[in-house]
Amino acid sequence: MNMGEGHMMVVNAQLRVGARCKAGDTVSVLMELDEDDRTVEVPGYLRKIIESDPRAREFWPKLSFTHQKEYVREIEAAKKADTQQKRIAAMMDALRKNRRKK
Repeated sequence: MNMGEGHMMVVNAQLRVGARCKAGDTVSVLMELDEDDRTVEVPGYLRKIIESDPRAREFWPKLSFTHQKEYVREIEAAKKADTQQKRIAAMMDALRKNRRKK
């Protein structure tokens, strides 16, 4: 973000701890382009569900890493089986309609 006399970048707490700085400090940073492939580990049961539907199978790889990761995280975080099933159903509905997670 350009703040008039330079730029400001929002940095989360984990990065601040690693950089040994606190909110409001002025620091110098070196930014590098991350060109590593990002892949999401999709659990086998979920992979089978996605693969079983032609539309979902086609759209899943078009989703960004973040959207794939969030679907998997949300489904895996469900504490109850019925919650997990509802989340899977919602994901599949969105994938069939070529929509990403909001």
